[in-house]
Amino acid sequence: MRPAGFSRFAVLSCAVALALVAAAARADQTIAPNEPGVANNCYPFGAGRIPGNDWGPYTAFFYRDVYAFELRPGDLISFDLAEVNDADIELDIAMARTATNGGVIEESGFTTVVTNTQTPSTPRGDAVVGNFELTFAAEAPFDFQGGGLIIRFSNPSPGFDADATCTPVLVSALASDSSGHFVQRVFREEDGVSPWVSGGSSTAGFIGGFRITYVGEPPEVPGLSSISMAVLAAILASLGMLATVAWTSRERSQAR
Repeated sequence: MRPAGFSRFAVLSCAVALALVAAAARADQTIAPNEPGVANNCYPFGAGRIPGNDWGPYTAFFYRDVYAFELRPGDLISFDLAEVNDADIELDIAMARTATNGGVIEESGFTTVVTNTQTPSTPRGDAVVGNFELTFAAEAPFDFQGGGLIIRFSNPSPGFDADATCTPVLVSALASDSSGHFVQRVFREEDGVSPWVSGGSSTAGFIGGFRITYVGEPPEVPGLSSISMAVLAAILASLGMLATVAWTSRERSQAR
């Protein structure tokens, strides 16, 4: 008969493994260029609408090799500016995973995580490079399983829409940045979904980085991503195997 201590050990091991997986799924992350271009573009944060030279209706940044994250209402999405804009930056922000890592076709529909009724903290940005000060609070959950990510911008608020001055504010990257995270940017997109060049333009530069910071409540255990669940299953299976081998070895030793 296995002692009560064995059962307590198994339960404790499972609890610790579960806590570790949940913590890993909530790790903050920053996608930033290694060779940044500083204050060299105004799309989409340096102007709301420029007659004849709009970034809208949609602009989007594309990334590869982004770690999995589980965004919850109240968590923070931040962008890095290098100059102060002349109006508060209020717009819709949506996210989607790409069908392939480094690809440009969304796997499924977009999730709007920020709406243009929200005024971000440091709403016009600042001149400090690397502090990711333009910060929005997520309004809806978004579970991202890792790989390729699209962040899409649209629908400036009435106040931001009135900003017709192209103020170069963006800290940006080229697709060739040595970080390996940046793919492309599209702008003047008519419908905001692939195929992206339909009525719009794409470039291999002027791609902004981003930061995810966790503040809101973590997801419940059943809401863990499939990747987290797979990791958890592997940990628990390993613990079970190790415990069984240890107990079997002990029983054989005592039987001699």
